[in-house]
Amino acid sequence: MNRLNNEKTYDLVVLSLMIAIEVILILTPLGYIPIGTIRATTLHIPVMLAAILLGYKGGIILGFVFGTSSLIINTINPTPFSFVFSPFYTLGDVSGN
Repeated sequence: MNRLNNEKTYDLVVLSLMIAIEVILILTPLGYIPIGTIRATTLHIPVMLAAILLGYKGGIILGFVFGTSSLIINTINPTPFSFVFSPFYTLGDVSGN
């Protein structure tokens, strides 16, 4: 019983640290790197690490944080390619996803 609680606590701590790293990357220029009219991203790295360390549940949770941040960033601060990531923008007859 004690071992199970230790594993759950470990998983919760690692997930919390990964989410904190993800939020730091989102709020600094290290996460979304502007390159001309597009943004390169390094936010997929903590998602992959969480999926490896915590399994698919940790990867899903961190992937949700990544996807939500992408939607918010591309809605608030649009680029010519934001219609791909935000449903609130259109490019000619092509609407967002």
